[in-house]
Amino acid sequence: MIEWIEVQSKRGRHKDCDVCVTISKAKDKRQTCFTFYNDTFRRITNGEYIKIGTSNDRIYFAESRNGYKLSNFGKNDSSRTVKVRAVLPDFVGDYKLQFDAYEKCYCICKDNKKVE
Repeated sequence: MIEWIEVQSKRGRHKDCDVCVTISKAKDKRQTCFTFYNDTFRRITNGEYIKIGTSNDRIYFAESRNGYKLSNFGKNDSSRTVKVRAVLPDFVGDYKLQFDAYEKCYCICKDNKKVE
């Protein structure tokens, strides 16, 4: 079975996506890039820094005073990006940001499974 890949318009590409995870290469080192769209970062923090935690099937985000700095991304003020040296290829994709009531912080889940 063939799965066709077609060009998507850049305009509105992430309108249904809260967090996009990609792997990039900078100076011969790979890193994971988290891009927060549509003011999603404002749910996590009112400041400029976040901390990132991982488990088997989730990545957690929380406010931090000395974590990773969120950088402006794009022409508007509604997107932020952060790059970390940890390489997380299993999480590459587009996600909805969810709140984990047990851990009391926001997260993304592999395969966009709902937090229970």
